[in-house]
Amino acid sequence: MRSATVIVLALAAMGVALAAAGEAAAQGKRASAQQEFTRPEELLRWINGYRTKPQPNKVPALVKAASQMGVFRDMETAG
Repeated sequence: MRSATVIVLALAAMGVALAAAGEAAAQGKRASAQQEFTRPEELLRWINGYRTKPQPNKVPALVKAASQMGVFRDMETAG
């Protein structure tokens, strides 16, 4: 009975460790995507090149970076 309990606890601990490692990898990936867009010129370059090389997975990072840069505040530059 004790060995079954130990095995169950070990498997649970291993599952928690794997989940934590997966979350850390996802956060690192998000951070690198946000660092890709550091200037408004980089945003525009990516938007202009989207037709030739579509990357829909980068759209959320682009929108977040544009929002943080304040691109949407000025209506003349928002387009």
